[in-house]
Amino acid sequence: MHEPDGYLSTDERDDVIASLEHLRRCLITSQTKSEEWKWAILAAHAALCGALVCVTAGTAQVGCLSDKSRARMIAWLHSDFSAPRPPERLAEPAELLRRACSRTHSDRRGPPLRISVNVLRDLARLHEFRNQLMHFRPLGWSIELAGLPRMIGRAVDVAARLMRSIDVAHQLPDEQLRRLDAVLEQVHSLLSGDG
Repeated sequence: MHEPDGYLSTDERDDVIASLEHLRRCLITSQTKSEEWKWAILAAHAALCGALVCVTAGTAQVGCLSDKSRARMIAWLHSDFSAPRPPERLAEPAELLRRACSRTHSDRRGPPLRISVNVLRDLARLHEFRNQLMHFRPLGWSIELAGLPRMIGRAVDVAARLMRSIDVAHQLPDEQLRRLDAVLEQVHSLLSGDG
């Protein structure tokens, strides 16, 4: 995406790719600095949540909003626009995941996402880690590193499946697709220990 001087230009799809690119940098640096795993967790979580937004947004771009926010936006979109635009609030990540896995989510065109209980458990644990790290309370905390590559890898795999789904892939220009494919290959290599 061409960025004019003095501006950060992005969109929900580019943000997923940028999060994955940041994850790649964190994984490289984590080989010598274990504190980089914090940023790897945050980047993987951001990529997953961004991909969930992309796949659930729908054509009106309201399918990723909380139920109340979505209802207000739909009413506003069907109005004469004389009232101010209502504030938009994203649905919680667990709700976005539920919608992505739902056959009845009306804002999806593609088939529902299918994930195993073990993957779901790892995604929930990654979300817990993300919340603890983003809203850090005064405490000492140790996270066992052994399970992080698996959890992060599963989040990346789900994000990749969502970004390649019929709901999203057609919106990605060739340049974004190339970036997505390249960074996914590099991240998988780093997580498997080949990188």
